[in-house]
Amino acid sequence: MKVIAKERPVGTQENSMLINYLEKLFADMDYSTRSLPFNCLVWSKDNSTVNISGQKYDISPSPFSKPFSGAAQCIIVGSLDELKEADSRGKILILQNELTKTSMQPKDYPFYYPDEHREIINVLDNSGAIAILTVTGKHPIYELNPFYFFEDGNFILPSAYISVDVWKEIEPHLKGEDIKLHIGSRNDSATSYQLIARKAAKDAIRNIMVCAHMDSKYNTPAALDNAAGLALMIRTMDFLKDYKLDYNIEFIPFNSEEYFGATGELIYLEDCKQRGNAPDLVINMDSPGHFGSKIAVSSYNVDPDISRLLDSLSCNHQNISAGPEWYSGDHVIYSMKGVPSIAIASTDFYEGGLMYAHTQKDTLDTVDCNLLECGAKFLAEFLKSIIS
Repeated sequence: MKVIAKERPVGTQENSMLINYLEKLFADMDYSTRSLPFNCLVWSKDNSTVNISGQKYDISPSPFSKPFSGAAQCIIVGSLDELKEADSRGKILILQNELTKTSMQPKDYPFYYPDEHREIINVLDNSGAIAILTVTGKHPIYELNPFYFFEDGNFILPSAYISVDVWKEIEPHLKGEDIKLHIGSRNDSATSYQLIARKAAKDAIRNIMVCAHMDSKYNTPAALDNAAGLALMIRTMDFLKDYKLDYNIEFIPFNSEEYFGATGELIYLEDCKQRGNAPDLVINMDSPGHFGSKIAVSSYNVDPDISRLLDSLSCNHQNISAGPEWYSGDHVIYSMKGVPSIAIASTDFYEGGLMYAHTQKDTLDTVDCNLLECGAKFLAEFLKSIIS
């Protein structure tokens, strides 16, 4: 876990070191490995400020924002209707209230892009604004406060964000004059990789894919989300390394679940298509082993035999429990298309497991490694019990 639980966004040095570590580890366990290259952006930030009436305030650049430095009049909007009616040409847009209650999906995100978000982005793209400052509070799910409204290398407008409290200090000083905005943000092109570890069976008629995302957001060690899932997957691979299965199985440390482009997932889907090797059962591990919880197992589109097998094996493991369905992990890519899928998380996934996700507080002390061991034993038993 200590090797894994470090800030490791796609394309960064830590991410590359983890890829190399995993590739060697998988090969040492006698899995065949492949590495699919893809292009990505690596983001870095610098001091960012807004200057109003001679008073300078610190702000935070949105991840993957374009840089900006300039002065202009501002216009404040708090709803989509106000945004549509505003004359934003050549101005700095300040978004608040109803409009910024939750973060935006990245532009044209391939797996989930709500119509409401699409409409907002389209209006902003055509607004003529030169930059955006968003006012946000506590994230509706995570402990981020304030939270970034945009996290999107495809979005064309520079953007930054501030807390509601800072905004309350700023707003009384807005008297119609230009404000000066500086967004210190930089995106550098890089190459990263999507690993595939495979154990093939002779005359196999079934393909199973087990996955756990390996990447993280910026500014978090991401122990529970998702070093824990990756560790559980690795331990499961260890249990199965000498076992002869009668189906093909691939273990995938997805390398872009936290990235705005989901590029690793997309390149794996394309690779499966080219090989004619689409999985007919997907197992995803994300944020399992939260202290004080149990390993939660939820299923989607599975046939009665698989469902009964899960229930039967769960009875033999006191730390394994049925969990609620959730639709924000890599299994959703498949389950929404009808592919039988299983998700492994923590039983307090919504009540506590996600609390510190995407923050600096997602440290190793949030993870119970004994629970991960239980989860790996359960999953290995399950995979050994499946017949083609």
